[in-house]
Amino acid sequence: MSGIKWTWKMLVIFLFLAVLFSATPAAAMEPPEPVEAEGAVLYELGSGKYLYEQNADRRLYPASTTKIMTALLFLENTGLDEIVTVGEEIELIGKDSSIAGLQKGDQLSAAELLWAMLLPSGNDAAYTAAVHTARLKEGDPALPAEAAVARFAGMMNEKARSLGATGTHFVTPDGYHHPDHYTTARDLALIAREALRHDFIRTVVATPVHEASYLNSAGEAVAQTWQNTNLLLHRHQPQYYPAATGIKTGYTSEAGYNLVAAAEGGGLSLVAVILNSTAEARWKDAANLFDFALENYRFQTIVAAGERLLTTALTNQAAGEPDTLPVIAAAGYHDLFSIEEIAAIEKIISWNSPRVSETGTEIVLKAPLQAGEVLGAVSYRLKGETLFETELLAGGSVKARFPREFAAWAVPLLLLLLIPPFFRIRRIRKTRGRARRRF
Repeated sequence: MSGIKWTWKMLVIFLFLAVLFSATPAAAMEPPEPVEAEGAVLYELGSGKYLYEQNADRRLYPASTTKIMTALLFLENTGLDEIVTVGEEIELIGKDSSIAGLQKGDQLSAAELLWAMLLPSGNDAAYTAAVHTARLKEGDPALPAEAAVARFAGMMNEKARSLGATGTHFVTPDGYHHPDHYTTARDLALIAREALRHDFIRTVVATPVHEASYLNSAGEAVAQTWQNTNLLLHRHQPQYYPAATGIKTGYTSEAGYNLVAAAEGGGLSLVAVILNSTAEARWKDAANLFDFALENYRFQTIVAAGERLLTTALTNQAAGEPDTLPVIAAAGYHDLFSIEEIAAIEKIISWNSPRVSETGTEIVLKAPLQAGEVLGAVSYRLKGETLFETELLAGGSVKARFPREFAAWAVPLLLLLLIPPFFRIRRIRKTRGRARRRF
C-alpha cells in the first residue's frame, strides 16, 4: 500500500513541475559574466536593436564621454581644414583636467583639434572647439568665451533632443563634473551612433596613436604624440580587444569610470556604453558584452523577395503546361536575431484566392493563373509576435485547358450559326443560274 501511495506522490510532483516549467517563459539571453557598471547598454548600429540593458535610462554622469557630442557638433559646423586659434577659453577648464597640451595662441586645423579632443581627451581642445563653434553659429567672433560655452551647451542639448536622447542635459563641453550635467547609457548610445556616421570621427576614435603637427603663437611648428585613452585599442595592453574600433573614455570621482566602446565583427557593428564602473571593470564589461553579441547574434535573411516558398500541384491546365507551379514571396525580410530566436521563428501561410484548393495537407492551384497573381500571405512570428508579413504570388503564368462542357454546347451552336448562311448562299446561286438561262 505504501508503494502505491509513493507512486501517486511522485506523479503529483511530476505534474506540478511540468506545469511550472511550461508556464514559465524562457529567460532573456544574458552575458556569461555579470556587468559591474551601474548603467550599461549594448547596441547594434545596423539593426538599431539593444541587445543588453542594465539601468539603461538611469541618470548618470558622463564625464569625458561628453566629448563625443562636442566632437559631433564641432565637425558638423566646421570644415576639417579650417584653422582654429586657441584662446582664453582654455583658462576655463577645471583643475586636474585631462589636457592635450594646447597653449593660448596655438593655431591648428579643425582635424587636429578633433584628434586632440578624442585621443588624449583634452579638455583644452573641447573648450576651444566649443567656443569656435558657438562664435561661428552666432556670427560673432568676439563673443566672450563664457557666453560662447553657454551657447554651445544649448546647442548640445538641442542636438541631444533631436537624436531622441531625452534623458540628457549638458552644461560643459568636456564633461567636467557639474550636478546638472548628466545622461543615460541609452542616450549615449544614440549620440555615439550619430557621431559614427562621420567617417573622420570613425577614423579618429579607432586610432591608438596620432602624431600631431600645428603652429604655436609665434608661428613655430609644434609636434606632439597623442595616445588614445581607450586601452581596448592598444595591442601592448592586457585590455586589448582585437575587434574594438573606438570610442571614448571618461572619469571623474563623481561619475566613476566610464567607457563608450565600439567593436565590429561577424557583420555586427556594436556600441557598448559602460557608466559608473571601476578602473578595471569597464574594460571587462565592454569585452564581456562584445563577446556575448558576437557569439550569439547574427543577421539572418528570413525570406528573400521572390524566394520560392513552396511548389504546388496544378489542375485544369492546358496541354503542354507544367504540372506544378512555384509560389513566391512578394517581399523579403532581413534582420538581427539571436541564434535561439532564429530557431524559434515560425512561418504561417494563409490562402485567400478562389484559385486555391486544399486537400488535407496538399495545396492545388487551378488554372488559369497569371504570374504575380496574389494567392495568399505568409507571416513570420516569434513568441506570438508577428515580425513580418508579405503576399504570396504565383511564380508563373499557366493557361487553362479547353473545357469539355463548353464543347458539348459550342458545336451545336456553331452549326446553328453556320447552317442558315449556307442555305442562303445556295439559294442565291440557284437564282443566279436561272437568270443566266433565261438570258
